[in-house]
Amino acid sequence: MTPFIVTFYSYKGGVGRSLLAANIGILSARRGKTLLWDLDIEAPGLHNISGLTPAKTVKEGFFEWMISWQESGRPSKDADFGKLVKLACQTPEQDRLFILPAYGDNKDFAGLYQSVRWDDFLVRDLDSGLALFRGILDAFGKAGFETVMLDSRTGITDIGGLLAVLLPHATVLVGNYGRQNTKGLAHVWQALQPAHEGRIAPRGALPPLTRILVASPIADELDLRAKGEEIWKKAFGLAPAELITIPFDQRLLFTEELYAATRPDTPVAKAYNDLERRIEMVRQQVIAETESARRSDDTRPDLVVRRNKESHAQGKSFEERVAHLLRLLGYTVEREQLIDSNRVDLVARKRADFGREEVYLVECKDHQSVIPKETVQIFRTWLDGPTAREMQTRGMVVAARDFSPAARSFAREQGIQALTYDELERSLFDFSPYLARIRQRYEASTFAGNYVDQYLILEKQHDEKPVLMLPHALEWVSGAGSRLWLVLGDYGTGKSTLVERLAYELALNCENNPDSPIPVAINLRQFPNAISLESLIREHLETELRTVLNPEIVLHLLEAGRVVLLLDSFDEMGVAQAGRSVEEQFRQLARPTANPGRNPCGNRVLITSRSHFFRDRKSAMQAVQGGDKLFEADSALGKAARAFVATLDTLPVFTKEQIAEYLQKRLGMVEGDQARRFIEERYGLQDIASTPQLLDMIVASLPDLIEKGENVTTGKLYLIYTTRWLTTIRLSQGEVDVDHMRELLERMACELWRRPRNQIHYTDIAALLHHEGGLARSLDSERVDLELRTAAFLVRSADGYYRFSHRSFLEFFFARALFRALQEGHFAKALTYGRINPEATTFLLDLTESAQESSDKLVGAIRTILVNSYAEVTSENALLIAYRTAQ
Repeated sequence: MTPFIVTFYSYKGGVGRSLLAANIGILSARRGKTLLWDLDIEAPGLHNISGLTPAKTVKEGFFEWMISWQESGRPSKDADFGKLVKLACQTPEQDRLFILPAYGDNKDFAGLYQSVRWDDFLVRDLDSGLALFRGILDAFGKAGFETVMLDSRTGITDIGGLLAVLLPHATVLVGNYGRQNTKGLAHVWQALQPAHEGRIAPRGALPPLTRILVASPIADELDLRAKGEEIWKKAFGLAPAELITIPFDQRLLFTEELYAATRPDTPVAKAYNDLERRIEMVRQQVIAETESARRSDDTRPDLVVRRNKESHAQGKSFEERVAHLLRLLGYTVEREQLIDSNRVDLVARKRADFGREEVYLVECKDHQSVIPKETVQIFRTWLDGPTAREMQTRGMVVAARDFSPAARSFAREQGIQALTYDELERSLFDFSPYLARIRQRYEASTFAGNYVDQYLILEKQHDEKPVLMLPHALEWVSGAGSRLWLVLGDYGTGKSTLVERLAYELALNCENNPDSPIPVAINLRQFPNAISLESLIREHLETELRTVLNPEIVLHLLEAGRVVLLLDSFDEMGVAQAGRSVEEQFRQLARPTANPGRNPCGNRVLITSRSHFFRDRKSAMQAVQGGDKLFEADSALGKAARAFVATLDTLPVFTKEQIAEYLQKRLGMVEGDQARRFIEERYGLQDIASTPQLLDMIVASLPDLIEKGENVTTGKLYLIYTTRWLTTIRLSQGEVDVDHMRELLERMACELWRRPRNQIHYTDIAALLHHEGGLARSLDSERVDLELRTAAFLVRSADGYYRFSHRSFLEFFFARALFRALQEGHFAKALTYGRINPEATTFLLDLTESAQESSDKLVGAIRTILVNSYAEVTSENALLIAYRTAQ
């Protein structure tokens, strides 16, 4: 018997989540035997709260048990659950309250935590992890525990998802009125919506998840509290009455007193009681529904046997699959019901306009033969029954294969919807406007006229010549190769062009073939704060179509092979501000590919990224020198990708032939040939031109390059390109002179380097120069904004936020600011700018080499900056830095 499970979750720490769980545990134990399970695995210690500390020394906890189980090599179902149950300790405050500590007293809990191979059962084999935790919970249920309360880790984590989504009957989400907390917790609240609607299959037989929202701790100031409640109402869409508020109590800043036991008359304790009553109502409802389902099965054993056979033979039954589609369409669905003595497969309800309710009786026909007219005629008589008429029902028949022409004609005459499963699935969402935008955007871009066929180096065929990208990509979409496909390349090799071209080709195919996969193409750098795949899809489609779409529809169609997910620029997606590691973020995006889908085209995800995220460059260099295969050298992130059986192919730079083709398409036959000869005749320029992004910059900067002459580096190319804008492209009547504008861009880069979203509002830009008196105070932000809008290397959002169009420009201007500070002797100031990354390092070294004079003092300062930045990095780049700065 599984006990009632409640998870306590918070997006950030410091909101009193563990203390709240402890107090609710005390109150719950007054009703029945209760367990507090400490699963805040990176910051455990629930049993150190004085009111929960067991009388006897805690010798072992969950960590030690987990290590013992993993070392035993037993499968999840054969773990020694009885031993773990015995580790639960009785607490002094309440006889029926027990605690399962994370670790034993005086143990090295950090070392124990590191010794558990969490990824084995949270990532690589989640089914095993689910079986393990459910086995534990069942064991506690058999030991007489009625309620188990899980104190979860904060943030977006693998174990947090397990505890908040897949295991509990109810999840209590705890946060305060701070902006970070509110926005983060609101994202998690929304991410739990599918579980709340009963649409998360791994929850198994659990009922839909109940979400309970708690604000804690909240001060008594009425004005501040009212403002906070308004923020939460907007973020969560809840009335204040639906929110439980835990008041602020100064004593709790210095103690961990359990007010539920010691101060029952305080406002804090009364709030605890309100929450416990809410949780108890959910528990009673779960008990009632479980008992009702048992009684129903007792009366219809034939249905239980039939459902079990169908489940064993083909997974979800046809009725379950149809019910899932209807839920995605916004219906609430009730399973098999007796209406006017007719056993109807499904009853679907949806709120319509003006408070009306649509009610459909749904018959599901999974026959492999065509549905005849007679079947629909019989169903018509069901709709004429007295109960069905009183319910004002409509009719829907869903067929696995098809209907006869006579059946479709009769259904149309009678107002009955006759749909095949495929037709119902295609009706989930009309992607026509989205596909039209993909086509129009591409055809209006410079890519359309200047596109050069791209090639791929396939890791499984790396001894052969590169293959054409587009035919290979279309084969992958059709089911060839691994479901997860990573296309890697250095900056500017055309990864975004690949995604846009592939999306365009697929959008064209969809015009003529309704069964062609729909490309959902997302540039990840535009959504750095999306905390889940669901929120990413929602934000993208809302931006594109100005409409809100349930992302579960897209994920369903992805599984069905009707959608292919194209995710560009993984390396430019923010991570730190959401409290996740890069690997956690990657696993979130790659998650669908862990399952095979309904057909070979199902769950196909393409992700592009800069190579160094997934390749260990030092190991790769060693492998090449040793004669081994280059593709065997994966970084930690690359190894995570292998866990999804990913294919990691490489997008190479342009060949001479591709450069010539691009120049001819861009400049015409004569001028293109002149540009080609200029590039080939200049030392180093051929190498730079092989990167498509830099080739485009060369073309734009060609007149200046021809005039400047010989030694062209990446840093100089960026310098010429940006200087050209500063001196010629800007408004002729620009009020900010060249030096001040360059200084402004450098200060912007330093400011954005520290910001998680790497963006700044235009009203704050002028202040960057005003602060040091470099800009006339009479010059307003609007004027600066007007001048910045002409910069191709900047992007301005509709609401006035600026960011650099590509991270390389941010890195270039940041390196310039750092170089200027060091050159002027402001070493202490340079240290405050932040650690430098490999790309910005390249720019900094280029600037140093191209400087008219480089003193020993400057070189020493740069070397110190780089040593500080690479103190924790071992790579061939660090050796390059040491060599070049020593010259």
